[in-house]
Amino acid sequence: MSKQANKTLIGGFVVGAVAIAVIASLIFGGGRLMTDHQQFVLFFDGSVKGLNIGAPVQLKGVTMGEIKDIRLVADSETMKFYTQVVIEVSSAKILWAGGDIPKRAEYATDVYRMAKSMVEKGLRAKLEYISFVTGLLQVSFDFYPGTEIRVTGIETEFKELPTMPSDLEAITER
Repeated sequence: MSKQANKTLIGGFVVGAVAIAVIASLIFGGGRLMTDHQQFVLFFDGSVKGLNIGAPVQLKGVTMGEIKDIRLVADSETMKFYTQVVIEVSSAKILWAGGDIPKRAEYATDVYRMAKSMVEKGLRAKLEYISFVTGLLQVSFDFYPGTEIRVTGIETEFKELPTMPSDLEAITER
């Protein structure tokens, strides 16, 4: 006759397996399961040579996200080419001070509302060198009040944020 299974031992194995699964998802998922991410699109006129998928997206020097996709878009009417850059920003990098703190369910709407307000106050994206030696680029956001809001109006599944020429492009244009 077989011996009765130890229920405590079986319960311990189940709890251990669940704990290992949670820890593994946090380590291999980079904690992405616990944070909200919003995607936006940027369009650049000039070259994006040196910009790679996975490159950082910074706001005032703080890494807020990364580049998710880079594609070339051709306007068939004007025969002008744009580089479409899809970025993803993480809510975990934003601390809300004062006022109403957005609830998780309202976060996407609130980020889009906040982005619109920030654009009106001069938020613009431009390309910056991570390193002159390697030639690698990143997308850097900062506030440039009084500058033109340059958007293409090209229809995408993401909200478009305005861009401006990089410092090097601005010097070359002059």
